[in-house]
Amino acid sequence: MEYKLRRLILSDAQAIANVANNKNVSRFLREKFPYPYTLKNAQDYINYAINSEQELIYGIVIDERVFGCICVVFRNDVYKKSCELGYWLAEKYWGKGIMTSVAREFCKFVFENYDINRIDAEVFADNIGSRKVLEKIGFEFEGLHKKKVYKDGKFMDEAVYALIKK
Repeated sequence: MEYKLRRLILSDAQAIANVANNKNVSRFLREKFPYPYTLKNAQDYINYAINSEQELIYGIVIDERVFGCICVVFRNDVYKKSCELGYWLAEKYWGKGIMTSVAREFCKFVFENYDINRIDAEVFADNIGSRKVLEKIGFEFEGLHKKKVYKDGKFMDEAVYALIKK
């Protein structure tokens, strides 16, 4: 399936709100990605994405509409050569290889354009789909943090992955 990556623009807000307002999408994401997800949440997120110096956030565009996002959070201090990867995709596009392709392309872009040596990802251990994406593009499993995540009234394990620049 054809897609493109680009920076978010304010006119993406309705499309993002439409696909992000899904409990299955928010299930394995941090609480800053709420459910229900409103148009105001989308507008606030886009404004943050446009102005952020700490995060590089791109929209995943299919047929001229945003159906997900991918980002890295840049670190500082002794961690300034590493960043954290995050992403989400509309449920109707799950299992089609899109996120694997997007994540591979985006990580390559980050390594080529930023002074970064390591990209890591911290995912809910039960998020098998996301773990498979990371493994397919060369991320190595580094360990499991037991009961590190607390969401929706329960503790969950977190799996840690990393990709080192070659």
